[in-house]
Formats: sequence, structure tokens, C-alpha cells
Amino acid sequence: PLSEPDAVADRVVAYVSQGDRFAFSTERAAPAAGARAAAVIRALNRQRSRQTALPDALRLRALARVCLACLDACARANDVRAPAVLAMLAQTFYVDHGEGARDERLYLGDLLAQHETWASQQFWERSTASAVLDAVDASRLEGDRHGDLLFSPDARDAARRVHLCVHAQLAAFCVSMKAFGAPLAEIRRHAVRTCSIYQLPAEDLRVLLREYDEPAGEEVIV
Repeated sequence: PLSEPDAVADRVVAYVSQGDRFAFSTERAAPAAGARAAAVIRALNRQRSRQTALPDALRLRALARVCLACLDACARANDVRAPAVLAMLAQTFYVDHGEGARDERLYLGDLLAQHETWASQQFWERSTASAVLDAVDASRLEGDRHGDLLFSPDARDAARRVHLCVHAQLAAFCVSMKAFGAPLAEIRRHAVRTCSIYQLPAEDLRVLLREYDEPAGEEVIV
């Protein structure tokens, strides 16, 4: 008989993977499954504020099976937002194998690391851009209009708000890339390219790159 965690995982995986009852084609079924996967990831995100330490590896592995199904569904639905959230969550849920030290923990991310999503540079570029856009929209002050800000005394403050949003999101995504095994050169290229797109100050880029130094003699080609 299945353990309770495995039984629950089976039901959630079936929920995520099932064909939508109203979807009569792959074109409709993939977005429906992606939406269900995103809903599961949102529920997991809410759980993060309550408890991130799981009682045993059995439950962590059951959770990983659910998350892998969600990643598959999101990939078919071409959704980058939900997997980006999961990348962050994967570094917070864990089970202890010792006395509680961080290096004695098994993290959810360890069980998701081989998924093809993380090997896609396009995924990291699109998900970073999406997160930056959401953060910038959320940072706008009431009454802000882009055209007005360009020619007003508030333009500098508005630009700085955008730069702060970009810096924060890019830093978080670089951490996720490293956690899922991206080469340092790839992380640096991503940081350089994103800073160039959003015209971040050179000092912001230097701060970001400090954590991802290449061995002496190697250069990053953008």
C-alpha cells in the first residue's frame, strides 16, 4: 500500500496532469494544466510562511514529485512565472539529516535540480524579464505616467525605483541560477545582459558580479 505522502502526491499529480474536461485539443489542454500547476505552486508559496522544515525525507520526495509534475505542465504551457517562484521555494523547503546545520539538510531543490527547465537560458531570461516587469509595475506611485515622468523633476527618482527593482530581481535570479547548477560564466552573462537592457549603473553590476567571480584569466563574453 502507498504511504500517506505518496497517496496525496498521486492525487495532486493526477490533478495537475489530467486533461481538462472542457479541453478538446492539446492547444487548450496545455494551458489548463499549466494553470493548475501554477495554482499548486501558489499554494506552496503560502505554506512557506507557516512551515518549511518537513518531518522526513518521504514527505520531501513526495513534494518533489508534485513539483516535477508542475514543472512539466508549466513547460508545456510556456509559463515561466510559476517555475520562477518554484525555483525560489525549492531553496526553502527541506528535511534535516543531522543536528539542523544547513549543510546537513536535503533541500527540495536538490530533488528538482535535474529538470530541463533550469538548463534553458531562455527560461532564465524570460522569467527575469517577467519578474522585473511585475516588480516595476508594483513600485509605481499613484498617478505615475511614463510620458510625464520623462520630462519632470521626478524622472530621476522614478528611474532609481526601476533600477532598484531590476537589481533586486536580478540578484534573486542569479542566486537561483547558481543553486540549480548554472555555470558562473552563464550567470555573469545573464547579469551583464540584463543590466545593459535596463541601463543599470556600473556599480550595481559590479556588486552583482562579486558573488560570481570567474577564475583569473577568464572573461565573460556577452
